Amino acid sequence: MTLVRSVLLVFLFTVPVLAQDVNESREQRRERNFTQRDTNKDGRISREEFSGNAANFDRRDSNKDGFISREEFGLNPTPPEREYTEEEQRMMTGDNENSPLAEGVKPVSIPLSISPVHELRTPSGDGATAEASYRVPPGDGPFPAIVFMHGGLGYQNQERRQQNLTVGPIQTRFLALGYVTVQATRRDYSDNPQAEGPILDFLAIVEAVRKLDQVDSKSIVVMGGSGGGSMTLDLISRTSVSAAVAGEPASIIFAGMLTKPSVDQAVRYEPINDPAKFWTPAIVAKVQGKVSRFQTPLLVLHGDVHPLKHVNMDYIIPAIRDGGKTIEVKIYPSKDHGFYWGRRVDEAFVVAMIEDIHSFAVPLLKTKPVLIDQKFYSKK
Repeated sequence: MTLVRSVLLVFLFTVPVLAQDVNESREQRRERNFTQRDTNKDGRISREEFSGNAANFDRRDSNKDGFISREEFGLNPTPPEREYTEEEQRMMTGDNENSPLAEGVKPVSIPLSISPVHELRTPSGDGATAEASYRVPPGDGPFPAIVFMHGGLGYQNQERRQQNLTVGPIQTRFLALGYVTVQATRRDYSDNPQAEGPILDFLAIVEAVRKLDQVDSKSIVVMGGSGGGSMTLDLISRTSVSAAVAGEPASIIFAGMLTKPSVDQAVRYEPINDPAKFWTPAIVAKVQGKVSRFQTPLLVLHGDVHPLKHVNMDYIIPAIRDGGKTIEVKIYPSKDHGFYWGRRVDEAFVVAMIEDIHSFAVPLLKTKPVLIDQKFYSKK
């Protein structure tokens, strides 16, 4: 990019501000300006969101698709990882899109030469682009597939998705078991946890996985943790898969208890600590309506440490059972948030937990997974 073009981009797109951080770099300022305009958080700017004149919009919309992408705005196509407040970190420790990879549990090392990482980009229901990365076992297939959705409220970039698929202790073990393993993400929805876009992204990814040549469309498992666990509940209220697994779901999102963020993050997360206050007739009706549409057997993995246990054990799980839906709950004493990704646990625990998931899912799959020949891989 030429210096002249860089200057023009800043001139054309920078919103005048009276008080600007003198330490803010040009890239940071451009990132902030893009974020301010992208009001629906789909990673692009529509004509309606653009505050300049039509000629400026048309000049920036170089591919003439009716949107200004991050690249057309002069930004890196991959957005920066968002930082969480201290209160958010306390609540989501162990599971958000930026959580560190599990330590202490070795992954199964399957060479990229026999199972490379592929990228999947597919249109979402509202025209945005949904993203995922995936690996396929060696062989002709068809294979069953397991689609993983991370926690948090943000977007997970390609590098982190690929790390999960290559060195994540859970993802690599399911690949070794013979599943197509998919690491999905969705657009950031931290400004509005009730936004429709993220669940549309998840739905689009699942539908795209069904259509992969190597996948049996009738043998799909979805597994999400925390915010991704909540999205898993929302997903099975809208479509049917073979089996669903939710690790300590942040079901205050699913239930509609967590809405737009307030200035005080402690207030925003009050539903986790005091769900009774938020279990109103309107929320009950919303949950019952969603649960009534469940057609997928559900396995919930839960510890007894994180305060999400209150809303899940006292309200959400009983509502699912009262709705007559198939649900199995596994309680893992003394395990904290993120254990279902292999965090803060040992290898023996991971092996046992994966056996719990595998035993739940396999009877529900039309195509059964076949273990990859161990001559192809080893534990790192």
